[in-house]
Amino acid sequence: EIGDFLEEEYLDTLYLTRLKVLPSPVSEELLKKVMEYHKAHVGLTPEDAEYSLLDTVRKVDLYGIRLHPARDRDSLPLSLAVAHTGVLVFQGTVRINCFNWAKVRKLSFKRKKFLVKLHPET
Repeated sequence: EIGDFLEEEYLDTLYLTRLKVLPSPVSEELLKKVMEYHKAHVGLTPEDAEYSLLDTVRKVDLYGIRLHPARDRDSLPLSLAVAHTGVLVFQGTVRINCFNWAKVRKLSFKRKKFLVKLHPET
């Protein structure tokens, strides 16, 4: 978004605070780390930078996953997510189950109850 790192222009981490991609409030330690990575990737074309970003985020477990709060039968807190593989069940940020789309026979939602019916195992 801001191009190559320019040592004469980017003297401190102030230029990073104007970006809308970092969490707020952001620590000075994180800003320094981002600045170091920015320096390390000088000379990449926009296409190479985009590919590098996509290659990195594909390895992040929860990238693209939107967690929805839920509770199981015993009222223990869980999170549900829909992904290309199926319906994912998380406890905290740990995936504890995946209902694969090929095994799902029916999904229903009635009066705050979410039901996943699976095909019988053969």
